[in-house]
Amino acid sequence: MGYALFLKIFCVICVSLFSADLVFAGLDAPHDAGHKISCSSCHDTSLSDSPLLIGSNINNFCTVNCHNAANVESYSNTSAPMVLGHTSAYTSTQFGPWTKQCLDCHDPHYQNQKYWASTESVELFLFSGQVDAYVYDADDNTSALTYSGGTFKSGWNIDSITEKTTAARRPILLPNLKKTGNAFAVTAIDATTMTVAGDVRAMYTYISPPTNFGVIYGQYIRKFVDTDGDGSYEKALKFMDKNGTYGFTAGDGSNVCEICHTQTDHFRNAGAAAAPDPNHANIALLDEANVNLESEEQCLFCHNHADGFRPSCTDCHGLPPSQDSPNGPSGLVGSGNVPEEARYPPPDATASASSGQHTLHATPSGMGYPCHICHYGGMSTTMTASNQEGDAAIQIGFSGVAVSGMSDGTDTSYDGQTLANGYTYQGVNNTTVTTGGGIVCANTYCHSDGTSISTGFVSPEVGINTSPKWDGSSPDPQGDGNNCNNCHGYPPAYGNFVGGSKSNTHERHESIGFDCEICHYATTTDGVTITDATKHINGVYDVVASPTFLKNSIPYDSTLDYTFNGGAGRCSNISCHGVYGFGASFNWGGASLTPAGFSYDLTDQGDYGISIITGSPSCFPASACVSPYTYTWEFYDGLAASGSVVYTEQDFGTSSSVSYEYGAAGTYQAVVSVTGANGLTGEKTTISFTPSAPPPPPPAWYPDVSISGSTVTVSVNGDPYGKVYVYWPSGSDSFTSPTGSVQHTYSAGTYEIWLKIYAPDYSIHELYWDSWADQDDCDTCYTLKVTIP
Repeated sequence: MGYALFLKIFCVICVSLFSADLVFAGLDAPHDAGHKISCSSCHDTSLSDSPLLIGSNINNFCTVNCHNAANVESYSNTSAPMVLGHTSAYTSTQFGPWTKQCLDCHDPHYQNQKYWASTESVELFLFSGQVDAYVYDADDNTSALTYSGGTFKSGWNIDSITEKTTAARRPILLPNLKKTGNAFAVTAIDATTMTVAGDVRAMYTYISPPTNFGVIYGQYIRKFVDTDGDGSYEKALKFMDKNGTYGFTAGDGSNVCEICHTQTDHFRNAGAAAAPDPNHANIALLDEANVNLESEEQCLFCHNHADGFRPSCTDCHGLPPSQDSPNGPSGLVGSGNVPEEARYPPPDATASASSGQHTLHATPSGMGYPCHICHYGGMSTTMTASNQEGDAAIQIGFSGVAVSGMSDGTDTSYDGQTLANGYTYQGVNNTTVTTGGGIVCANTYCHSDGTSISTGFVSPEVGINTSPKWDGSSPDPQGDGNNCNNCHGYPPAYGNFVGGSKSNTHERHESIGFDCEICHYATTTDGVTITDATKHINGVYDVVASPTFLKNSIPYDSTLDYTFNGGAGRCSNISCHGVYGFGASFNWGGASLTPAGFSYDLTDQGDYGISIITGSPSCFPASACVSPYTYTWEFYDGLAASGSVVYTEQDFGTSSSVSYEYGAAGTYQAVVSVTGANGLTGEKTTISFTPSAPPPPPPAWYPDVSISGSTVTVSVNGDPYGKVYVYWPSGSDSFTSPTGSVQHTYSAGTYEIWLKIYAPDYSIHELYWDSWADQDDCDTCYTLKVTIP
């Protein structure tokens, strides 16, 4: 069956399942006809990351197309409650990058928890009883079901179910427990009636009330989940309530939070005993009446699906704090009036009067760095004070781009202020923290001249302010108001060559009017404003040519390729150099490496072969040469180096020797590239050469043996060659080939005759006749056997 035909049949079936003429609904609520959702609502190739598209990202599909509405008034069938996927991008990269797809926990078609009804009915049903009658309202597409004999699960009543009947989190009604393929979202409930979204008449076409019903928690949670990412849904999951045995944190390793976690400090999937702080006892949440909440509810308070389950930071301070005023989603930590949206009273103030440079560092309008760049591993889970238990430690530790080119956070430091109300600093990831009041960080890559990319350590340039104050009060060291100068020159003016680490020609290019954007267009398009923060202070030389450049006010197309090496790099395919009359490839700066001159031998190299030797390369300056070297040889089939490469070989050390046989007459080239241990590279092409043909082999010859009676005659057929010795059993004779011959008379019997040949200069040559066997004691001796009757 073709795919198009299969898809067409599949969609027809789906549409039919939603028809009011059938008994069974196609999908469980709320992804059902009661919410005007059908197969095509999701399975449509016009939608971003549609499930019908190969390689689709389900997290993106859900959050972009449907689950994107933060305002309850805006919910619809295509604008559902806002969620973010559960990935390291929204939580922490402390354990590396990872992503859980929506489908890992949720089945978007069916409320799978209903399949536990036969074994877990007590825990599964929040409310159960008997449906006695129903009425369908076509105007608003709802059904009202009259019930009796209602029994509520412990902790639930009409009020608590009513609280859950919001557009965001509706309980799910199974009107007939004998036909659990029918499910509807509960929108309202009172002492006698439940109202659900959709038309229940179809399920009662062949069945009439009374029917036994059950109301479940919902959320489309799978019955089995894939915890190890192998594609097999192997681990049973029971999520039937926010509290209790099958709530958020049952503590046995099988609940909806614990089932995957293996490295968290709390609620691991191996059970409570496996976690350092199994029940999250370090957090003591308070409700509005300052009464401790049940531990089962704590997950929801701090780990909200709308935030990708990352811990909530905004109850105490902004994420990041961008305003100096305390409390609230943008301010500092500070006691005061409890914001209406706060889940518990905020802790006492830290004594900080400034939100510092959080906006510049941690917001999309700034650098967009995640918290762990300066707070390694994230802030401590015990970072609390006064009205909560904990060590109140503000963790400072640099990582990632902050220490690019260095090992961990070694030698980085932060000089902070004196704190209050029991707060302390804690240096992590090899970062030293003091309280001298300087409000500065030091020896970090992100506040350096970028040298650590090539040298491996931070080396501040003279006169450059590489440690600006966190509170923004740093002076302008150059006095020109240009912030670029606060970390590196504008342009960087380190000289044409500085020890091989910062070789560059910024000054030369700036002097002819080339601003930053000409070569760093991905970072800045105007030479002043950082266009893409990810291309700045990122531990990489981002060199991208602007679309055009000007010479004498005339625009020219711009091209440029850049390769970093130990001499600071090499530029090639440089279009502006052609306009200015220079070559298309240049080292960026004065550092250069040139392979040493070649010596080569064309004689005795076999079949049109060559043997080439090169010594150690030369460098400018000499200190730029760092051995050992890597030599890469390429032999070409014609004069142009752009011809076909017929042979490649690598050699290592301080010099190189290589041989190659072309196998045919012609004029050829060989190219060698040499790379030093510091990454500096140079290339050299040999002069053209024409290898010689190999010397001809010795002429072919073979012995001619004749027998007349008892007389044996030996001669040689072939080209004249030299002296031939014939060893008879009774002695030896010799003759000059090819005219001579020797004879010997035997009595009856079988005899061996040895032959040995010399060239005219009496050097022994290999015999080119293969019928006789070599003698062990004579490489150029051959024997034949003759029989005299």
